[in-house]
Amino acid sequence: MGHEEELGLRLEHYTQTSQQPTGGPAYFDSVQVVPDLSATMLMVTYSFNY
Repeated sequence: MGHEEELGLRLEHYTQTSQQPTGGPAYFDSVQVVPDLSATMLMVTYSFNY
């Protein structure tokens, strides 16, 4: 990399788990209102001055 250049790298992993709410309408007993989520993200950045 030159004097006025920058290279960045970021790796993230995100996991979200949920529990079914209790005490709600019976309809929600069979529906997953908030699904579980898992994501992996890779970001590469490059910047320079010209």
